[in-house]
Amino acid sequence: METSKKPLGVTLLGVFLLLSTCILVAVTITLLFPGTAVDRIWDFKRSEYEQLLRYTPWTGMGFLLLGIVMAFAAYGWFKARRWAWWLVQGIFMANMLGDVGRLFQGDVAGGLVGVVVVAALLLYVRSKGVRELFAEPSES
Repeated sequence: METSKKPLGVTLLGVFLLLSTCILVAVTITLLFPGTAVDRIWDFKRSEYEQLLRYTPWTGMGFLLLGIVMAFAAYGWFKARRWAWWLVQGIFMANMLGDVGRLFQGDVAGGLVGVVVVAALLLYVRSKGVRELFAEPSES
């Protein structure tokens, strides 16, 4: 019985999605339950955290929703589901829009790096090998 091995990039992207989920959960905790030890994740971006805190619980619920979407994306990605392939592209495109916004706000270096990285990720996700992996019906 022949088993197809997933490309390393597909596995690494799945790990990235899982890590993103964990970060979003941590951010959600800090916004919905401020004052916990998890707040330390904001040590380098304290002013951004304080801005987000002004709009809780809405910001916390927004990050929770993003975390749920990211968790679904990670699950589907590891299972090589076609819907996850589309969802991941949507997530990356939304991220790219944010990076383009950074360009217009004057953060040229950060915005440009973000656009280039996301463009590279989208090219990889849309490459023939990855596309074919997600085109096949997956087991279980």
